[in-house]
Amino acid sequence: MGTGEWVLFSAHLPERKPVPIGILLTDGQELHLKFRSDWTSILPNEGEIEVWRELPEDLARKGRELGATPFLAFLESTASHAVRVSERQRIEIRDFETTLSDLYEMHVMRSQQKQAFPSQA
Repeated sequence: MGTGEWVLFSAHLPERKPVPIGILLTDGQELHLKFRSDWTSILPNEGEIEVWRELPEDLARKGRELGATPFLAFLESTASHAVRVSERQRIEIRDFETTLSDLYEMHVMRSQQKQAFPSQA
């Protein structure tokens, strides 16, 4: 299909380690997001959960408004507190769904598994 770019979203909550929460993948035109849905496992405050649940749709809407590449630039310049994005990384895109799922599995799901089952020292 072609080459694209992706970033990892992470939550940086007070007094907690950063938690990977989602992936954004783009070919420069189309924007695809995949986020965690298990917010109760990382958020101690029930009142915050609804805000975090709405985050993926808010990001998707903003991405449609700005366009994929300008949206990435926007995130890189503004996401610096509770939500942060990694540096852009280039990737070969076979198809969006497969590539997005693979990235999510490698960078978000594996992190969840490590947190749930920390290795024994």
